[in-house]
Amino acid sequence: MEMRRFLQQFALFALACGLLYPLVVVAFSIFLPLPYVKNVKHPLGGNGHMHTRLLELEGHGPVDVLFLGSSHTYRGFDPRIWEQRGYSSFNLGSSSQSPVQTELLVKECLDQLQPRLVVYEVYGVLGNLDGVESALDLIANRKVDLACLEMVLRVGNMLAFNSMIYGTTRQLLGVDQNFTEVRSIPPDRYIPGGYVQHEETTSDTSAAAGTSAGGPKAFQWHAFQRTLALFKERGILAVLVEAPTTRNFHQELHATPSEVDQWLRAKPNFLDMNGVTGLADSTHFYDRHHLRQQGVILFNNALIDSLAGRDLLPSPHVDARRTNLGRSIMHRMLVNVR
Repeated sequence: MEMRRFLQQFALFALACGLLYPLVVVAFSIFLPLPYVKNVKHPLGGNGHMHTRLLELEGHGPVDVLFLGSSHTYRGFDPRIWEQRGYSSFNLGSSSQSPVQTELLVKECLDQLQPRLVVYEVYGVLGNLDGVESALDLIANRKVDLACLEMVLRVGNMLAFNSMIYGTTRQLLGVDQNFTEVRSIPPDRYIPGGYVQHEETTSDTSAAAGTSAGGPKAFQWHAFQRTLALFKERGILAVLVEAPTTRNFHQELHATPSEVDQWLRAKPNFLDMNGVTGLADSTHFYDRHHLRQQGVILFNNALIDSLAGRDLLPSPHVDARRTNLGRSIMHRMLVNVR
């Protein structure tokens, strides 16, 4: 009898805590100074222009090419270059995007964008990413819904969970509905189509790259495989691309090839663009694994040529007159970044 009473009281206590916990999280986030609230983050309009990218995605029509991945994606694949080569595209990269966030975004936009080709930058799946940074980015800049809850549960991190509670509250109260992100925050400038052009004039290719050792976490690897399976089910060709990095960093990254690395390199649809683009570390990179604009131009054109050489590109959708105009635009872009 006493045990039954104890269990009932414990259940009521647990229920009360469950109901009070979100209120405590929200109250602390609102009333305490930001430096004291370390268990909640809300990077609205944060690094990577995800807020603007998702707004542009609303109502966007079908594209030929969809780009996915981390900062190597939204800083590395320039839709203007692909347009001048005859392909419409959209860049859906995000900061530290890990496979579990990629899966969420793909499920959300695939029917809308209907890409004929997916270019998936796979740097992120090579490391032991926890997915927290990208989860916070999506929570703050995207609607909080059941898909978001599923992502947070898979990430399994209290910072992400607390931030989701706070983000949900802000969404329900309409706090962020009139927020407008500044498109040009030097040295970054948002370009329509999801790309972020970095205009840094100095470079530091010796700084630590921040890679994570070990293979991917199981939930990340499963999300990666489910996403690839979805592309196959829809009849969409997915090309896995390793974007170029500085020579020393590439050697460090692959000094001891992981099982995932070996798995990727055995795939006929995998392209390692290191060493095939004519890039110089001191000229074309602003850090060990991000390109300056002139490097982006060289990389994108080399990738398009490589895909064409392997017969992995859909047919161009524009006529010769538009392509000639695109070449003129590309010439001006090259002049401007020299």
